[in-house]
Amino acid sequence: MNLSALIFDMDGTLGDTIPSILIALRETFARFSGRIYTDEEIFAMFGPSEEGMIEQRVPAELYEAAFRFFLQRYGELHATQPFSGIRDLIVRQKERGMRIAVATGKGPRSAAISMRAYDLNTYIDLLETGSKHGAVKPELIRRVLDAWGIPASEAAYIGDAQSDMADARAVGVLPIGAAWSQSATVTDADTPYRFTRVEELQAWLERA
Repeated sequence: MNLSALIFDMDGTLGDTIPSILIALRETFARFSGRIYTDEEIFAMFGPSEEGMIEQRVPAELYEAAFRFFLQRYGELHATQPFSGIRDLIVRQKERGMRIAVATGKGPRSAAISMRAYDLNTYIDLLETGSKHGAVKPELIRRVLDAWGIPASEAAYIGDAQSDMADARAVGVLPIGAAWSQSATVTDADTPYRFTRVEELQAWLERA
């Protein structure tokens, strides 16, 4: 196996951002649409970026205020550390010559909040963010490959969701399951490369 690039999902893979997203979106919808959504209802909205989710559910004249409120609350609720071992893994792989990217369905402004909060800007070579119009993760992965001029066979996509593994296979990159968060849905049936601890992935990469 000849990997030269690792492409990471963000939410639930680099850090435990899901709780912050759920609370910030629920408060935003309650304030600007008058409706209180359950966690399950909000999960079902995922696909578009936060801009798209909010735009679809609040009056047009309230969108800008609603999105500003969401970003403020998301930043206030955000943890300051990524998952244990993530930063060390990225540093070690960069030392070995790996290129590191993030391809996330998050919008650019919320992704920037997470990158700053986790102090990852200096470690990530390329960041691709989602679309308000819907899920575009395969396109984001392809953008990374095109930007670096590398074949799909030399890259892996690391994500916590079953859909992440399907998206990785659609592009032809190696699907690696990040099952170290409580919100992870990836199973052994989705990929033979599934890890329940960051340290397990680190050890596997060293061997591979």
